[in-house]
Amino acid sequence: CRDVGGWEATITVHRRSIFLGRFDSEIEAARAYDRAALRYHGRFASLNFPRPARLRERLAALLATRIGQSDRPAADGHRAAGGYGA
Repeated sequence: CRDVGGWEATITVHRRSIFLGRFDSEIEAARAYDRAALRYHGRFASLNFPRPARLRERLAALLATRIGQSDRPAADGHRAAGGYGA
């Protein structure tokens, strides 16, 4: 996260930087990073706001399921808009 007239969040996945957005506060940017870290790195994610291990594993599984659904091309061959990396 860095201050650019607000806060910008990015995450690196497979040596690729993914822009998560610009936020009004450092806390919002950190929470966006945490959501993406759980989604992409699962239970191995390094978080700004650590959660209990059991909850962390359940969230990671839920977010991994969501990312699997959003990464599939639609019937017309295009990916659905929205989410991280879209």
